[in-house]
Amino acid sequence: MIYPTRSVDPGTSRHYQMLLDSGNVTRVYLEEWAQPRRTVMQQVMGVLLVEPPQAIAEGEQEGQQKGQQEGEQEGRQKEGAALLLRLLRCRCGEVAPAMREHVTRLPLPQLEALGEALLDFHSVADLEQWLVTQEARSEEQIEKRTQEGVTSYR
Repeated sequence: MIYPTRSVDPGTSRHYQMLLDSGNVTRVYLEEWAQPRRTVMQQVMGVLLVEPPQAIAEGEQEGQQKGQQEGEQEGRQKEGAALLLRLLRCRCGEVAPAMREHVTRLPLPQLEALGEALLDFHSVADLEQWLVTQEARSEEQIEKRTQEGVTSYR
């Protein structure tokens, strides 16, 4: 039960006596929150009642940082894909729309690997073979993780 001050606490009432004596009810007086918090209960209630604006601000800041990091990662991925498509066109000739789409969906580590691999490409067929190989590796990794997950679950 939360009261602004001890003076407005009605005390024990026979209607609620059993509940108050059960230990399931705690009386909290807001005027005492200005004093240093001594008990865990006071600390928890202080966080719940007094500090939400600070917690909200911290959460907003954390969300902004995470959003900024995700935005930067997405920007690097898009720019990397665009650069690689230009290099592929110069090295191998025109790339089919389906393969361009596939390249733009690659995660950054695979784009970096493609950047190194394209130095050995001579035609669009080399790119197609590289993409097929990467897809097979990804499927193997997923299958391996799935098997490891099933094994560790047992």
